[in-house]
Amino acid sequence: MDQLLKWAILNSATENEDAPKTTTEKNTQELDPAVIDAILGKPISDQMLEIMLYLEDPNSPVEGKVNELDNLEMFVEQIDSASDLEPLGMWPRLLALLCSDSDQVISGTLWVIGTALQHNPKAQAAFGKYDGLEKLLQKFKASANSNIKAKAIYAISALLRNNLRAFTDFIKLGGIDTLLFALPERKIANRITFLLLALVNESTDTIATAEFKPPKSFPIALIDAGIFGPLFTILSEIVDIPESVDELQNTLLLVLGLLRAAYLDKQNFMLTSTCDLNILQNFKSHLQALKNIFSDSTDSPLTLEDWSLLDKATSFI
Repeated sequence: MDQLLKWAILNSATENEDAPKTTTEKNTQELDPAVIDAILGKPISDQMLEIMLYLEDPNSPVEGKVNELDNLEMFVEQIDSASDLEPLGMWPRLLALLCSDSDQVISGTLWVIGTALQHNPKAQAAFGKYDGLEKLLQKFKASANSNIKAKAIYAISALLRNNLRAFTDFIKLGGIDTLLFALPERKIANRITFLLLALVNESTDTIATAEFKPPKSFPIALIDAGIFGPLFTILSEIVDIPESVDELQNTLLLVLGLLRAAYLDKQNFMLTSTCDLNILQNFKSHLQALKNIFSDSTDSPLTLEDWSLLDKATSFI
């Protein structure tokens, strides 16, 4: 221990003191940064900025941009890299790519944005500085491309989940009406349903604190906005499509979550007050077929209590 203490004292001496030199000076040349990059690889932040420059170059081919967006998406899967988008000044530049003439570039950009926002409060807060949610909703409404709409839903979902501030902005921007208006579009209906189901479940979660979830009134707001009509229509349309089991399940679970909230809010709740009678009658005619689809499934989350609730809700039709 004494020897170690002496060594520490000697090594902390200044150049003007009589400390023995433990190394000899050597003439060395600084390594070329390019050589270091070749050996160790460039820092991820540098690579991300290089990708951004490539994406902004009007002479870069679309195919190359799509490939670079895939690479960027891979980088921002890491929370630290996603958080670096703000100090690197990349958020406004990414949002500007949503105005691209290429649907492929727009779709890839939305995918990058969604991945960066997932489970990342720091990135979500930074994204909000640039009216990001408003631009996502605008792109969702303006595009006729179902792939772009699907990717926009992915990004919106990544921003809203467990994020009350973003959810509040979503309501102010008319997000509910925007999603419900698009719900009849078959190619994106399941994504919308899944997002709304997740938000309804969050709003009724008794464990999560209020700062991280939508208010308890959210399911009632969906009902008042007329969500039952399109949901029952979807169920009636896809009940005979074998590959639609997942969509059927998500839609039924959303209906059940809304019904529970409705009966808790008002014991004498009637579906006819929020939904066209013809739509309800059509749904009721398919109810037994829906039961048959899930009756043989051992891993279905739908219980006998769930089916009883649906029977109760449609018993007066």
